[in-house]
Amino acid sequence: MTIVVGSKKAAPSLDHVRAAKKTLQQRLRQVPTVNGVGITKVDGSYALKVNLTDGTRQAQVPSEINGVAVHSEVVGPLRPRGLPTAARAPRRATR
Repeated sequence: MTIVVGSKKAAPSLDHVRAAKKTLQQRLRQVPTVNGVGITKVDGSYALKVNLTDGTRQAQVPSEINGVAVHSEVVGPLRPRGLPTAARAPRRATR
């Protein structure tokens, strides 16, 4: 649903964007290159962002869903990050 005020579209509410996110997640569930779907802000309005491992399936990401803009970005594969420094085992002194 897109709300039009005069000649401009009104920004979608956060609740509307959250509902659109669920719909988009369902639609992209079987696309193997999707790393994640999140909410972002673009020019002061809420939008959705799709992170992809590569651009081979970028055409399957719609530019809009339920009146909410969708942006995609190739971010590469996700990798676990190292433990925070405080959680690492202390190093032994070497001589």
